[in-house]
Amino acid sequence: MSNEQMTNDEVYLAALAGLLHDVGKFAQRADWQRGKHTDVGGEFVRQYVPEQWREHLYPVMGHHDHPLQGHETKVVALADRLSAAEREEVDESGERQLISIFTQIGKEEQRPGKQFWPLEPLTLSDGALFPGAALPTDDETKAYGALWDGFVETVQALPSNDLPTYLEGLYYALQRFTWCVPGAYYRALPDVSLFDHSRTTAALAVCLAGLDEPALDGLLIGGPRRDKPLVLLVGGDLSGVQDFIYTITARGAAKGLRGRSFYLQLLTEAVARFILRELGLPITNLLYAGGGHFHLLAPLSAEEKLRGIRADVSRKLLAHHGGDLYLALGWTKASADDFNRERFGEKWREVTQAMNKAKRHRFAELDDADLLVKEVFGPLGRGGDKEGECQVCHFDGPVEIEHAGDEEHERRICQLCKSLENLGADLREADYLLLGEVEPEDTERAGYAEALAAFGLAVGFTKADGMPVLYLPDDVRRATLLAMRDWPDVAGMAGRVSRKRGYAVAPGIRYTVNVTPRVSSSDLETPEFERCIKGLESWEIPKQGDVKEFDLMQEQSQGVKRLGVLRMDVDDLGDLFRWGMQEATTLSRVVSLSFALSLFFEGWVGELCRRINDAGTDKVYAIYSGGDDLFVVGAWDALPGLAAAIRRDLNRFAAGNCAVHISGGLTLHAGKYPLYQAAVDAEAALGTAKDLVREDGHTKDAFNFLGLTIPWERFSVLEGEKEQLVKLVKPTNEGGLGVSQALLRTLLRLYARFTDAVQERGKPYWGPWMWQGAYFLKRMEGRYKAKEEAQAEIKRIRESLKQDDFRYIETLGPAARWAELSTRKEQEQ
Repeated sequence: MSNEQMTNDEVYLAALAGLLHDVGKFAQRADWQRGKHTDVGGEFVRQYVPEQWREHLYPVMGHHDHPLQGHETKVVALADRLSAAEREEVDESGERQLISIFTQIGKEEQRPGKQFWPLEPLTLSDGALFPGAALPTDDETKAYGALWDGFVETVQALPSNDLPTYLEGLYYALQRFTWCVPGAYYRALPDVSLFDHSRTTAALAVCLAGLDEPALDGLLIGGPRRDKPLVLLVGGDLSGVQDFIYTITARGAAKGLRGRSFYLQLLTEAVARFILRELGLPITNLLYAGGGHFHLLAPLSAEEKLRGIRADVSRKLLAHHGGDLYLALGWTKASADDFNRERFGEKWREVTQAMNKAKRHRFAELDDADLLVKEVFGPLGRGGDKEGECQVCHFDGPVEIEHAGDEEHERRICQLCKSLENLGADLREADYLLLGEVEPEDTERAGYAEALAAFGLAVGFTKADGMPVLYLPDDVRRATLLAMRDWPDVAGMAGRVSRKRGYAVAPGIRYTVNVTPRVSSSDLETPEFERCIKGLESWEIPKQGDVKEFDLMQEQSQGVKRLGVLRMDVDDLGDLFRWGMQEATTLSRVVSLSFALSLFFEGWVGELCRRINDAGTDKVYAIYSGGDDLFVVGAWDALPGLAAAIRRDLNRFAAGNCAVHISGGLTLHAGKYPLYQAAVDAEAALGTAKDLVREDGHTKDAFNFLGLTIPWERFSVLEGEKEQLVKLVKPTNEGGLGVSQALLRTLLRLYARFTDAVQERGKPYWGPWMWQGAYFLKRMEGRYKAKEEAQAEIKRIRESLKQDDFRYIETLGPAARWAELSTRKEQEQ
């Protein structure tokens, strides 16, 4: 029997058995019941799983039987073994807590010592998210008990009238309460969570459920079929993302940016779920989705159907986006032996290669020549003048004219761009995201809702108090309610939505960086606001609660009035996935690493941005953070500290592993500088940072700022010198020491002469700038005899430059530039 011959219920029950196969281990650690974990798991099924599905879950009790009994049990047993390929026989160490996956990455001699994920429900807090020492035994037992109680309470609240919804709710319950629980620890290295082991077991069980018993028996005993293709590893990469987000005009850019970015996240989700539904697969088979990418596991028999789905997805994207967005879908076949830790890294690389090949042949899967000519290769739009062109995205088609007849303020905008601005506005008010399943419907280009509906996804938003922000349509079959931040009763909220709308709703958490600066009542009274609204019509003036436009954030910068654009991404991420675990790369470890990175970028980065805004004036706008990279716009002075905090906390999150690091690029822009060009400039700065090679061979792990690449290990020193210089040159009535700005100008001149000399000869050498610097600083010391603190600080600067052939100017020069920008007065702009 193939997967195509199975009913949906049979497929979903195989996934359910896979998800719950080791729930008894969780219960044992919580001291809920004693006995073999399979027996305890069976008792959980009897007490808490809805009655109509219990009889199909014998594999929870029987997957370790000898001999194995029944087809379903053998499916789960084989899936368990393939998922657990990472387990190595080790001397029993007594570790009962989950070791951070980051301690297993990189060369063994460079890995940090053991650090453990906190035994806490998944929340965005220091105490829950960052690894550290293991708990004492008594505290460990209490922590397991609290996790178990929370899990059981959540499971009891899940809808029992719809199997797909129940399965998805259980998936998210396991995510929240077992993300920090080891999947195994007895004579095994506990570095994969029970959540990751259970979901990969469920995904594999679904793919194996179509095998007959003789095939399963052969694979279980290690027969000759173990080297034959067994499943498909599938990857999708949405290309054209950068241009879609950033190639927009300044008119309404701030309003539309977050909506455009979030839409691409939704589109990635919609396409991934569409493929799952077309293949008859549950949510467990979606291994990862984020950052415009996704990976899933599919039965071997799905290959031909995948080819048709790939063409169907391309036709839908062409209908709504022309050739602007394309899904590069690729896959590779994997045998049972390919899941071994010595071979799986190569399989993961093959999926990436397949996606890259598809990306080089965009839309090659379409056999409709007329469609390709019309949408890709032929002339686009209607031609002629720009009167029919959207002024935001330059789409040449039907547009709405806003403020018609007002030559200065008239704007032409297409339906898609208008809807994306509305999406961004709705997102600002939302605490929960609702994903509704609808029947896919092919339509022509319109708003974002129609594009998502083409893939069978509808979107709604709700506030924390239950007040709807955006309703789901009436034709939704079932839905998932995802908290975008930590809220106390997600399951209760899902139940309320379900009772009100009449369909099953699965509760879960999906962290989303939703940080958008708003105009506050205090902003309305500031000179900066007055300067920004000068010359505007009354209807154009921002109101309290509106999104801050870039010009206001720029005006609210400390010192020079500039907008900052920050881009960062993890260095060599592909190598971390393919080779970072050396000969220990497995499916479970790969999904564990993906999940961990998504927690940091989709969750913690948003908290860091929010902290900056909560500490004072809202001036950080998180356009995007997910996967392994981020894009943030804001008042320039807030962004160097944010970048340093992200790098510092990524290092903490990665257990101090020196193989896991991030580079960044920050550029400053004035006036109405085009956003797309600012994005390109920041990307170039990021690339320059990644070009850094240190004398010891360590590469990247750097920050390009003010045109200079700064190794992160030097950044705190540079920042400290900047703070000291700012204090020196600030007037005494502003808390400074009142030293002349000539100090900064001198350090900048010395730095320029030093760097020119080094570029000329390739190394520092004795030059006149050295004695000139010493002479000027000595004279300046003399002028501030009456200010002992200022004199002592100038002397410290002079003495520091005597060392190591004047090389400390490489720190003082950039610090002086930073301090000069931070203290520049309005009249000097």
